[in-house]
Amino acid sequence: EETQTAGIVPVPGAPSVVSAAQSGAWAVVTSAPRRLAEIRIAAAGLPLPGLLVPVDEIQRGKPDPEGYLRAARHFGVEAHECLVFEDTGPGIEAGLRAGMQVVGLLTTVPREQLPCEYVVRDFRDVKVTPNERGFHVAIHSV
Repeated sequence: EETQTAGIVPVPGAPSVVSAAQSGAWAVVTSAPRRLAEIRIAAAGLPLPGLLVPVDEIQRGKPDPEGYLRAARHFGVEAHECLVFEDTGPGIEAGLRAGMQVVGLLTTVPREQLPCEYVVRDFRDVKVTPNERGFHVAIHSV
């Protein structure tokens, strides 16, 4: 998987969302090991986040909330102040179990498999605006 990077592209809208998020605290919590995650993020042309929480650096992966809770602790924020974007049921379950706000992405599975209240097509339905606290996120849920 580490050598198969042809065709890896960012989710539509992700470059502008990630660029705007640079003004605040954001992380990637992934079910991939660190090396693979870094390779794939770079292959998609996106910057590495300030914090990457890969599966090989935690005890329990998704749907356990450990990765998300570690990210919140790292940034010194309460779980309910965090917003998670996820494209699979186990990831959504992990975010919800962590006590975080969760938005599903319709990029991997159909709506019926995303057990959360809010769902967006992709990051084109997300607007991130920098502010004094970091950034504000607005979504256009489908």
